[in-house]
Amino acid sequence: MKEVLSKAKLPIAIIVIVFVGFLGYNFFMKKEVVTSPLDKTAKNKKENTPGASLLPLLSKVKDVSLDGKVFSHEVYKSLINYGQIIVEEEKQRPNPFAPLSLGSSVSSSVENLGFEDEVVTATSSATR
Repeated sequence: MKEVLSKAKLPIAIIVIVFVGFLGYNFFMKKEVVTSPLDKTAKNKKENTPGASLLPLLSKVKDVSLDGKVFSHEVYKSLINYGQIIVEEEKQRPNPFAPLSLGSSVSSSVENLGFEDEVVTATSSATR
């Protein structure tokens, strides 16, 4: 054990000296950069302003002028409108997400179809 400790003294001493030097540098020599909160908010406002990248693009779009001759050109007149007319339909339910209330008409039609007997026999055979 003494042999291992005596051989490891130098590497352990080097590691301790480097560690202490690193801590000393961070605590005593390293200068902190102090920024005022106003500077931080001003930078954040410039970077995070919604639409900030759109403003230069908008100014370019304002400079564009459209010549009215485009609409009288033969190619424009030859275009075909493939749009579909939207037919107005009758409203079905005021709230389509409301739970369905099964009225007597639905339950009587289920009974007339004979599903109730099959369900009863399936559940009774499953319990056996």
